[in-house]
Amino acid sequence: MRKQSKRQVRPKVIPTMAFLYSVPDLEISILSAVAAFRSGYASPGQFDILLDTRDLLLLGAVGAKDEGVKEVARAINDVLSDIRESWDGTKFAPLSEDALNALDVLADVSNDFWKRKSGALYQAAYMHLKAWRQKQGGCTNENSSDARGAD
Repeated sequence: MRKQSKRQVRPKVIPTMAFLYSVPDLEISILSAVAAFRSGYASPGQFDILLDTRDLLLLGAVGAKDEGVKEVARAINDVLSDIRESWDGTKFAPLSEDALNALDVLADVSNDFWKRKSGALYQAAYMHLKAWRQKQGGCTNENSSDARGAD
């Protein structure tokens, strides 16, 4: 009788790092959204990119059981809430230096986190976020969702 192997067959998934380099719009969109807030010309679409970034990061951190990243994603909630409240219908109010630094941290942590994790985790988090956004009545940021292309 042969010894049973503990090897598990996993589905083929592109590694996240290769995916991010094949679709550079992902990292660029996050960094350009932060730059737009820093320069004072941000639009609601760029705010939605930051929300999607935070939500994807939180879903990925829960899946990876990474408490430190979960805390970063939760800590950014106050900043994003303040930004949402500053919208006057035409533009966002200028942000404080602390809020801008928090957005920089969000972008850095998100990019670093996803480069270290598997493509399967990113794809699962993306699919959960997409389904949740559809339940809400549509994707809040169609441009970033199309660019993510994890379908």
